[in-house]
Amino acid sequence: MLYKTARRLVIGVIGATVLILSIVGYIMPIIPGIPLTILGLAILGTEFLWARHLLKKVRATAEDFFDRVKGKNRRGGPPKSNDELV
Repeated sequence: MLYKTARRLVIGVIGATVLILSIVGYIMPIIPGIPLTILGLAILGTEFLWARHLLKKVRATAEDFFDRVKGKNRRGGPPKSNDELV
C-alpha cells in the first residue's frame, strides 16, 4: 500500500515538473514546449486516468493539425477549401 502511494507521488511530481517546464517552453524558445507537454502527460498517464484521456485528445488534435498541414482529410476525401468551411 505504501509502495503504490509513494509511486503515485513520485510519478505525479515528475510529471508535474515536466508540465511546468513545458509551460516555460511556450515562453522561452530554448525549451521545446509541445513535446514536453506530451511527455509530461505520458508520464502522468501511467498513473492517472485524467492524464491518459487528455493525452488522447492532444494526440488526436495534433494528428488533425498535421493532416491539415499535409493536405489530407481524415475521412479520406479531398481537403475542404476555405469557402466550404464557412
